Amino acid sequence: EGPMGGPFLPLSGGTMTGAGEIRMPDNFKLKVGTSGDMEVYHDATDTYIDNQTGDLYIQNGSDDKDIIFKCDTGGGGLATYFQLDGSIVKTVFSKATRHADAVEAYFGSGDDMFVKHTGSEGNIKNSTGNFYITQDANDADIIFENDNGSGGVAQYFRIDGGSELTYFSKAIQLADNVKAFFGTGGDLQIYHDA
Repeated sequence: EGPMGGPFLPLSGGTMTGAGEIRMPDNFKLKVGTSGDMEVYHDATDTYIDNQTGDLYIQNGSDDKDIIFKCDTGGGGLATYFQLDGSIVKTVFSKATRHADAVEAYFGSGDDMFVKHTGSEGNIKNSTGNFYITQDANDADIIFENDNGSGGVAQYFRIDGGSELTYFSKAIQLADNVKAFFGTGGDLQIYHDA
C-alpha cells in the first residue's frame, strides 16, 4: 500500500498495468523527465502541457495518418479546425484563420513575401524576384474592383481571358508628362506637358 493507505499501481517489468482510469486531483502535476522538465496538469479551470527544457515535439509516426486539432463549435459540439494530413502531406485548415492587426503572414524560407493588415490598411509585399498574379482557369478574368463612391464597389478594369483584352470600365488619368506608348517599339506617344 502507498502512504495514503491505498494500493500502489501495479507494475509489471517496469510497466504500469491496470484497468479503468487514473484520476489525479486538480493541480496535481504529472512530471516527466529526470528533473521534471515537462508537466501535465489541470488547475480546476484549465489544462496545461508545460515543457521547460528543449523543444516540444508532437508526432504521429503512423503511415498516412493525421494529427487532428479539434475545438468547440460555439454550439456545444466539436469540429476539426485544422489537421496535419500525412496522406497528402499538407496542413489542412477547416476553419477560418485570423491574423491580428500588424501581424504578418510570411511566405518563403527567407520571409520574402508577406501579407498583413495594419488596422487601417492592407499590404502585400514581395522583396525577392518577380511578383506574379496568375489566373489559370480557362477563359476566366482577373477583375479589379474598388469603391464606387456610393457605398458599393464597381469594376474599374479587368484582364479578360476569354477575349484576351484588358478592359477598362472607368476613366484613366495620366499625370502631366506621363506618356502612353503605342506600338512594340513605342513609336506613338501621347502625353500632356501641362
